[in-house]
Parts: sequence; structure tokens; C-alpha cells
Amino acid sequence: MMERRKTPRVSVRLPLEYCETDDVCHGALVGNVSEMGLLIYSIKKIPVGTHLIVRVFFNSGYEFDGFQTRARIVWRDHYSEEKWEAYQYGLEFTGIPAEDRHKLVSLLETQISLEYTDGKHQEIT
Repeated sequence: MMERRKTPRVSVRLPLEYCETDDVCHGALVGNVSEMGLLIYSIKKIPVGTHLIVRVFFNSGYEFDGFQTRARIVWRDHYSEEKWEAYQYGLEFTGIPAEDRHKLVSLLETQISLEYTDGKHQEIT
């Protein structure tokens, strides 16, 4: 099957916080990331088309770092994994500040480098 995405996805398991409004935020888990968007897992059911503010957190060396972006839910599906029922969502970035884009690109480059160095898939945690 031909890949439809314009940029490659990188598999990760990272914590994320998403907010529908300034005072309604929830935690979730990132499944993969690209320069264009994210796959996330959440126990909350959110309508397709919803706009979110998203914060993804990750380790950068010995520091805790992250990036923030605006995103729109473009698809939703059910997801289950060993007694864990949730939804998976495809998010498309709709606005990311330059500094946060730099952090995202750096995260992607680091992960891709780790995959090629090890010769196998290795997730960032």
C-alpha cells in the first residue's frame, strides 16, 4: 500500500496534555509523531473536527522538555490494549510556534538517528 503522508511518522510513547479550552485539559499518550501531526491515545471521546492546544513532553538529555502546538482532530477510532479501552486520534497540526517547531524537528531527528544507529526500532520514553 502506498504511503499517503507527506512526512514520515516516528513511533514514540510520550506523555501529552491536550486542552479543549483554557480550563479543560486532559492527559493522553502519543503513539507516533511527524512534522505534520500526531497519533494519540485518550480515554476521552472527542468529536472529529475539534481544535486542541497540545503539549507533548519528552526527555532531552538530562532535562525535561516539550513542545506546544495547536491541532485539529481529523479522525477517531476505538483502541484497546490489555484491559485498556480508549480512542486513538489522528491530529493535524494547525499552528506551531517557531521555537516549538525546532524542538519537534530535533525530537524527530534524534529518534530517526537512534533507529538507524541501532538498526532496529527503539522508542523514546
